[in-house]
Amino acid sequence: NGGSASLYKGTKRQNIASTDRFFVINASYLSEEEEKELLMNQVGLPDVAATAMSRLAGKVRSLFLGINEDAGANGEPLEFTITTRNLLNWGMSYKLFNVTGMDSKTAFTESLNMTLLDFGSAAERKAVQDLWETIVTDA
Repeated sequence: NGGSASLYKGTKRQNIASTDRFFVINASYLSEEEEKELLMNQVGLPDVAATAMSRLAGKVRSLFLGINEDAGANGEPLEFTITTRNLLNWGMSYKLFNVTGMDSKTAFTESLNMTLLDFGSAAERKAVQDLWETIVTDA
């Protein structure tokens, strides 16, 4: 059922006969630095863009887990996260929009919306967009 964090809504605990057939592997995401390198090497993004995108991914993951003081959507943990696949798709979409003539700021936001935010609630979208604005402003 998502453990003590109740991360997976609408799931039920499986019985021991079922879970006995599997083993648990704890895995974490790549570090921000590793994801930045991945975006630069696999997608061909410049350092500044890859750094900002990997930073947002890390912050969204923290909000998803509810492990920091930053408020997510209405102060609640987010119900979605940015996977490495989402991050790479965001990077590829950004690059595509950018090379077709879209200005960089619009390309970032449109590709983020298309890749991830269109699937979240209005409050979650706003929380992530506000977080993105602080990252871009700090860069």
